[in-house]
Amino acid sequence: MTVQLYDVLSDVSANATPGGPPVTVSTTAPGQNAAIQIVTPNEMRGQISAIYLFSISVVGGGFGPTAIALITDKVFHSEAMLRYAMSGFSVIVGPLIVFLIFAAIGPYARAYQRLRVDDRS
Repeated sequence: MTVQLYDVLSDVSANATPGGPPVTVSTTAPGQNAAIQIVTPNEMRGQISAIYLFSISVVGGGFGPTAIALITDKVFHSEAMLRYAMSGFSVIVGPLIVFLIFAAIGPYARAYQRLRVDDRS
């Protein structure tokens, strides 16, 4: 088993190879949760954090595995094709996720700048 850790701010990323091809493992929830905390007013931080963590748990734990199972059963019609279902799902959903992240960077930066200006005055 090989494990490589990379220097990623607020997140953990690693490659794991347990007797097979390398699999990239990453956790981004801590960094994203911290970013949300920065721009959320003090009196709303608990609720916003709870909504965020609940939503990523529901989507990540519910939608992802269900989508992979449906693609495997309905498109490929064989459990042996699971790797292709996972790869295809990543190819389809990956660009959407990247687009959404880049679309969110601008509004987040503006909110962060407003907070910095308010803190100085």
